Amino acid sequence: MFAALGTLFTFMMTALGAAAVFLFGNHMDERTRRMTMGFAGGVMSAAAVFSLLAPAAERAQALGMTAWLVCAAGVLLGAGLVALMEFVLGRHRVIRCAGAAKRRTATVAA
Repeated sequence: MFAALGTLFTFMMTALGAAAVFLFGNHMDERTRRMTMGFAGGVMSAAAVFSLLAPAAERAQALGMTAWLVCAAGVLLGAGLVALMEFVLGRHRVIRCAGAAKRRTATVAA
């Protein structure tokens, strides 16, 4: 029962956060945008530490490995993959084409 309530609560908060994007759209001032982006970054950092790094450190210790080395390798590998994806996909930019009836998004080489 508690697992179902926790899952429902998480779902509702995620839906509420997504709804804010649709409600405010591009009408959000710069200060509010920066605050919400900072909050989202903090939440994602906490999720990475408590849901990824802490269990990895515990698992590494249980296997007799050096916990900080395993976590550092994981962080560096993840950062490297993000940098690689930015390099590969960063050459493309998104343009918006406004048609008579529809809006389309196309990715073109920069």
